[in-house]
Amino acid sequence: MIFKDSKPSTIHIAQEVVLMRRTNVRMMSLALSVAAASLAAVLPSAPLGGSQNSPSTTITRPAVSEVASPVETIAPVARDGHRGLGLLRKPPGIGPFPAVVIIHGGLTTVPRAMLETVAAGPMASRLLAAGYVIAVITYRSRDSDPQSDVSLVDSLAAVDYLRRLPSVDPTSTTVYGCSGGGDLALQLAASTDLAAVAAEEPASVLFTGVLNKDVPKRGERVTPADAAPLMRDPERYYTAQFQTFTRDKIARIRTPILILQGDVSLETRFNVAVLIPELRKAGKPLEVITYPAEPHCFAFGPQSPRPDVALKAFQDTEAFLRRHVTTKPKPVDSSLVTQVPLTGDARAGLLTFVITTTDREPIPFAGRWQAPFPAAPDATLELSVNGKSVTGTIKLMAPGQSAAVDIYDGRVDGTTIAFKVKSPTGGRTIAFAGAIKENEIVFTREVEVPPDGLPGGTGIFGAYGARTFTARQAR
Repeated sequence: MIFKDSKPSTIHIAQEVVLMRRTNVRMMSLALSVAAASLAAVLPSAPLGGSQNSPSTTITRPAVSEVASPVETIAPVARDGHRGLGLLRKPPGIGPFPAVVIIHGGLTTVPRAMLETVAAGPMASRLLAAGYVIAVITYRSRDSDPQSDVSLVDSLAAVDYLRRLPSVDPTSTTVYGCSGGGDLALQLAASTDLAAVAAEEPASVLFTGVLNKDVPKRGERVTPADAAPLMRDPERYYTAQFQTFTRDKIARIRTPILILQGDVSLETRFNVAVLIPELRKAGKPLEVITYPAEPHCFAFGPQSPRPDVALKAFQDTEAFLRRHVTTKPKPVDSSLVTQVPLTGDARAGLLTFVITTTDREPIPFAGRWQAPFPAAPDATLELSVNGKSVTGTIKLMAPGQSAAVDIYDGRVDGTTIAFKVKSPTGGRTIAFAGAIKENEIVFTREVEVPPDGLPGGTGIFGAYGARTFTARQAR
C-alpha cells in the first residue's frame, strides 16, 4: 500500500493509517506481510536500461559500463573559494541531458569511498541508466552549527557546476537527497531556480531552524541523535520564532517538490506535523508519497529492506522529475547495462552475543553466539549473568545509527534467558526471550509501541523486524 498525496486530506488519511497500525503490532506485521506480497505481485522487477523481468524474479539494479560512462572526479568551487568533492557520471553521447545532484544525509563531510557507494547504489545507478547526468556530492560539515550555510554553499556550487557543463541542459537540473541531504534539497529550492527537487524524509528540523547550535547535545558537536527529542515533540519546539524563519524561507521557493517518506521515523513525524502543512499553506507545488513500514532513507541507501518498494520509490521519483525537466531523459542502451541482483541475504545484519558469568558454576549460555537478523545493521549484545540476574548493553553499529542502550529486567532460569530494553528513539519496549538447546539459542522478540510512539524499522529495536531468530555458538 502506497499513499500518494497531492491534497491535504490524504495526509490525514496517512496519519490515521499510522495510528491504527500502532494499536496492535502483531496484526500490523501480518497486514504488512500481505501488503508486501500484493505489491510484489504488481511491480516490475527490472529498472530502466534492462529487460523486463517477471514479478517473481529477483529485483536488480543497473550497472552502466564505465567505459561508456566513466566516473569523473569533480571539485566545484564555492563562492568563498572552497573546493568541494563529487563524482560525476554522464550517459553515453553528447547530450544535452537532464541532471540530478544527489546529496547524502547527516551533518558532516563523507569520504570519497562513501560517495562511490552511493553512486553505485540502486537510486543513483537507476537515474544514470534512465538517462540523467548524476553528480554525487559531499559538503563541508555543519555539526558545530547546524544553521551554518557552508553545506548549502557547497551544494549550490555543485548545482552551478552541472549547469555549466555542455552536456547538461541548465533548465533541466534537479536535486535528490535524503535526511540532511533532503534538507539541503529544500534549501536549494529556496536559494535558486531548479526544475524539481525530490526530498526523501528531509530533516526539516534543520530547514526550520529548530536544530541549532544552542540545543542540548551529548558531546562537543551536534549529532543527528540530538535532534530526536525535538522531532518527537514538534508542537513544543516549533515556536513562533521558527515559524517566521521557516515561512520566510518557504516564500522563496518556486520549484516543484516531491517528498518521499516511510511512516516509522521521527523525521516523518516532524514533516507531517510541520513541514508539509507549511508548504501546503504557502501554496507551493508539492507531492507527498508515503511507503508504509519503510525505515529512514530506505530508497537512498545502497541496500533496502524491501527492494521492490525501493524500486517503486525510484519509479515515482523519476516520473516526477521527468514531468518537470525540459529535456526528457532517454534510457541508456541496454547493451551497455548489466543487471546486478539485489538479494535479501546481502542485507542481513549480524547479532553477536557475548555472555559472561560471575558465578563459579558454568552456565549453558556462557560464550559467544551469533545470529543473522534480516534487513538490519550489526549489533553486539554484551550480557553478564550473576546468579539469576542478567545485566548488559546492546550496541548498534551502523553509519548514522550508532547507539548503546542498557538492558533491564534480565533473568536466567535454567535453559531460558530473558531481558528487556528501551529503543533509542520512539519509546518502544522490546522484550527478548531465549531458550537454549545444545549449541543454539532460539529467541523471540516482542515489541510494545506506546500510543504516541513510532513503530521503528526492521532492525533489532523496530516493530517491523524479525520476531524470531536463532543464535548459534561461534567457534
